[in-house]
Amino acid sequence: MRSFIKYHEECPEVYEAFKKYAFQLINRGYKRIGSKQIFEVIRWHSMVSGNDKYKVNNNFTADYARKFEKDFPDHFGIFSKRLCKSDN
Repeated sequence: MRSFIKYHEECPEVYEAFKKYAFQLINRGYKRIGSKQIFEVIRWHSMVSGNDKYKVNNNFTADYARKFEKDFPDHFGIFSKRLCKSDN
């Protein structure tokens, strides 16, 4: 968890993009979305725009899904996740 917090603090634009794409899908009526799907879109946009100064780390896809659901509890359960120690 510590490495996620460090990554999130160093690359806040990743979570901003994550929220943007998650809400785009939610606003289109999707009830289930994938955090890895969103990460691939972030990666693609950062590569195409040339704004790839940070690496989009797949190790944190589930952490961002959990953070999103914690920050926006009305959308709890929109992401499929495996249980982990931090869920207890």
